Amino acid sequence: MESDDRIGAALVTGASSGIGRAIAVRLAASGYELIATGRNESALEELRRELRPRRVHLFRADLTGSGAVERLHELVLQERLSVEVLVNSAGFGDIGRFCDSDPAKQMDMIRVNISSLVELTHRLLGPMRARRRGYVVNVASTAGFAPGPFMAVYYATKAFVVSFSLALAEELYSEGVSVSVVCPGATRTGFDRAAGLERERESGGRVMEADRVAAVTVAGMFARKRLIVPGLFNKISVTATRLIGRGAAARYVLRFNSRK
Repeated sequence: MESDDRIGAALVTGASSGIGRAIAVRLAASGYELIATGRNESALEELRRELRPRRVHLFRADLTGSGAVERLHELVLQERLSVEVLVNSAGFGDIGRFCDSDPAKQMDMIRVNISSLVELTHRLLGPMRARRRGYVVNVASTAGFAPGPFMAVYYATKAFVVSFSLALAEELYSEGVSVSVVCPGATRTGFDRAAGLERERESGGRVMEADRVAAVTVAGMFARKRLIVPGLFNKISVTATRLIGRGAAARYVLRFNSRK
């Protein structure tokens, strides 16, 4: 059984940039002790300097690597931190024909977007259930509602995250633990550079700022909303995708992604 002297904390993966960083800042402002993880150590240090004098624990983690989640969990136990909020924000994408893609990169994407999310959630849910309180927020995408030609693996990983999160929310409904999945659309983050979408983002259009997505996410989390879709255009997009069916949605995405 956990001791009562543990400090309530929020653990955010992918906290070195983008939506993860913006969520981490808002949770720290809400009074949570922060555990921030990411691959960019200098960006994490900058986050800690920005949030002083609040306590911030940094863990540089490449979630494609073997044992990364286990080491992160060991840090939580060693520091006697009671994680009340888990935000699984780490993730990346890629664009191009699946047959021409780097298979190692596709497998790394699955490890980060799915495997590490599932493992970390499983490791931290036990204490939350024992306390009968806690929040889990999984960052998916509007891409999780349609097949995604030219970004096939990425879209599929986000579909997994949506389905997994909604199923888990139902399982934990009566146990005091809230599970939310946030599905942003185009957002100005470092994701576009990793996926090769810089020109698409710079072309303008309905692109949300990461801080706005974070604000909607944190508000939705505290309201215990299961599905959070920031922005009116994104809500319309998700509804339209559901109405037209997967086949028509796949054909639309094929045309859209082939222009990138």
